[in-house]
Amino acid sequence: LDTLSSCWEAFAEVVNTPESDLSTTLLCLPAVAHPDLGHERFRAFYELLSRSLLVFGVDKILSMVYFHPLYDRDAVEPSDSPVYGHIPPLHWLPPMLASTTFKTEDDLQLLRSPGACALSNYQRRAPCLVLNILRSSQLEAATGGYSVGKLTVPDLAAGVDRVVEASGLVTYSRNALTLARTGNHALLLALAEEMNEVYPL
Repeated sequence: LDTLSSCWEAFAEVVNTPESDLSTTLLCLPAVAHPDLGHERFRAFYELLSRSLLVFGVDKILSMVYFHPLYDRDAVEPSDSPVYGHIPPLHWLPPMLASTTFKTEDDLQLLRSPGACALSNYQRRAPCLVLNILRSSQLEAATGGYSVGKLTVPDLAAGVDRVVEASGLVTYSRNALTLARTGNHALLLALAEEMNEVYPL
């Protein structure tokens, strides 16, 4: 309850402060979802917080971006549709990249290679639980504004393709390519080094 109270105080501060003075804020909560507690504790926290934002309509003013050392988009339900505060479904990333004008055939092959899309989880991995509270206009700017397009993506449950609308096409595609080029080993080492500073052995 203390953590939720702190979150709502941060929401109120952003809403009641001019954007020129405060556009975004970060809450670092290393004790709330310690990595030893696994992804479930983190999921329970973000689901509770997100639902409270949606119930009170705060999501129309503020946006939330979640970070966690074990972040796994496939463990976020529903895994085949957009979820408030999270990156797009991982299997949407190749179609998102294909819809951009900057991609090359090598880029497409790289992102379609085994395990490449899973590396996009590092877009939201941090050494501890972090909440980025920002104005909705800031999130639009961070994800390339209204970079929205119609995509044909596989429906994993039905086993057929479906047409969806996705936003942030350019930003998420560029990030996915950067992480795929960096590779899991380098990303894992960098995260472990940062986690050791937060949770020293």
